[in-house]
Amino acid sequence: MWALKPMFDDAERNFPFDMWMPVNPEIAVQYYIGYAFQLITICISAYIYFGVDSVTFSAVIFGCAQLDIIKEKIMSITPVYDRQRSEAEEIQSKNYEKLVDCIKHHQAVVKFTDLVENTYHSYLMFQLVGSVGIICMSALRIIVSEDLHTVMYKCVWYEQNLKFKRDLYFAMMRLSRPLVLRAGLYLRLSRQSFVAILRMSYSYFAVLNQTK
Repeated sequence: MWALKPMFDDAERNFPFDMWMPVNPEIAVQYYIGYAFQLITICISAYIYFGVDSVTFSAVIFGCAQLDIIKEKIMSITPVYDRQRSEAEEIQSKNYEKLVDCIKHHQAVVKFTDLVENTYHSYLMFQLVGSVGIICMSALRIIVSEDLHTVMYKCVWYEQNLKFKRDLYFAMMRLSRPLVLRAGLYLRLSRQSFVAILRMSYSYFAVLNQTK
């Protein structure tokens, strides 16, 4: 949908990416060729990114599901309390077979987990470092924007003329409202929202951990 925005944005012929293209957008045929090239490139990149993410996520879900199956097998072991001797021995034999099956199942899950880790460890590290880096740099930029109001006050404004002081006063009034970015034009990227997201993520994790 984002790639189609320039088609309905305004009368100007813009491309999804603001980059040099070996075509003249003023000529309709060349514009559509360049637009189709960028659109295909965007779709391929999105499919690759989504494909790798979905496969990794599916592998994690599959491994967790196998562990849940092992838990259910363990919980389904038949009790032998208040049973006759012959019947109890038979039940114990079946329970032992079930335990051996669970151990083999768990060993298979361990091998599967190692396979997933060896396959995607570089990608996961890149994702983790990239996400943490983006969040940290965004938080740093936000703090710099908030400090601009104080920095202007620290200059030698008291040695300037009246016109300078008046304009500085109005500028500081504007700078008291720091520059912010909004995710989805709704959520402000600030220290408060960053902390709120971390708290919300942990709250969801705690709830899911209690209800599992």
